[in-house]
Amino acid sequence: MAVPPPCGGGTGFVQSNVTQNKFYCVPDMHANYFDASVECVSKTVTNFMGSLVSIDNVFENGDITALLRTLSNTPLQFFIGLHYEGAKRGWEWTNGDKQNYTNWSAGYPVQDNEANCVTLIKTTGTWTNTYCDDNNVLTFVCEMIYTGS
Repeated sequence: MAVPPPCGGGTGFVQSNVTQNKFYCVPDMHANYFDASVECVSKTVTNFMGSLVSIDNVFENGDITALLRTLSNTPLQFFIGLHYEGAKRGWEWTNGDKQNYTNWSAGYPVQDNEANCVTLIKTTGTWTNTYCDDNNVLTFVCEMIYTGS
């Protein structure tokens, strides 16, 4: 299997221990949710599709949480690719994957029309929904999915 391109500082891409065609990285930057999503997508190259991370099961959640816990001098929360698209569509991953797994913190998701983006808390591995606006600037997790043969 090929190796993804550089991540842009931070961790570099680390291959998932759970899903062999997924690679994760935490760029050395902070951004609002939309800019974070654009940054991850911009890493797309031949045979690799970039996006904010999608988490499909408890094992991937544990894998990503373990990676985040190895990072020193990083914040507590990281944007992931889950976002709310309204009552008709519900929660969706930015890469188009169907949302079939969640790991909400107790009391979440909160019912707030503006809290449509999701963060992962590195100490617990649980998720919270939060504001997507320009003032909410956080670190984030990108993934590259190997699409080649």
